[in-house]
Amino acid sequence: FRTGVPLGAYWANSVSYNDANGDGLIACPAGAGSPSCEFSVSDEPVLLGTPFPKAEISIVPTLQVGWARVTATIDRRTGHKLYNLTGVYRNAIFATGEAVQLPNSGNLERQAAAQAAANGYLGGYIEDASFTKLREVALSITLPQRYAMRAGAAQAVLTFAGRNLHTWTNYSGLDPEVNAAAQSNYSTADFLTAPQVRYFTARLALSF
Repeated sequence: FRTGVPLGAYWANSVSYNDANGDGLIACPAGAGSPSCEFSVSDEPVLLGTPFPKAEISIVPTLQVGWARVTATIDRRTGHKLYNLTGVYRNAIFATGEAVQLPNSGNLERQAAAQAAANGYLGGYIEDASFTKLREVALSITLPQRYAMRAGAAQAVLTFAGRNLHTWTNYSGLDPEVNAAAQSNYSTADFLTAPQVRYFTARLALSF
């Protein structure tokens, strides 16, 4: 806890890297801290970010054409981080992640994070969790009044909707919005946490 910093902010040794020979591999043949090691960590823990978004935007466009209406909900959250503890387990402990199994020039940052975590420095897994989500798309159809009258109603509206349809993010885990420690004070992490489920619904609303 520090004045001017949100409670629950992430403090850890930061991780940096340099693929000196350009071979697409972060090598550390003599162990962490050696001159030949192509990743390094800061001497002291530093502020790496907060789990709370600095900006949240919601857009709800609507298109009405006669008896049909299409609506959508789009959310944007940015400026925050998430501790990817699942990534630590996959890469630094069980060595099953892509950065370990298929190291290449496209995942140098993840290679450095995995090697640093294997040596006890977890800052590489405090990741940017900014995202844009297509929360919902719904199509509402107002049925002809004769169908509503058969049910004794004045109006009948049939709605088809899909939820959690797509997420745009650079976060390497399954969902940048999860929290395995949701019931704990000042603890936010993704640890083997199931992402939000995509599902589809149909609803008939009758007005009397």
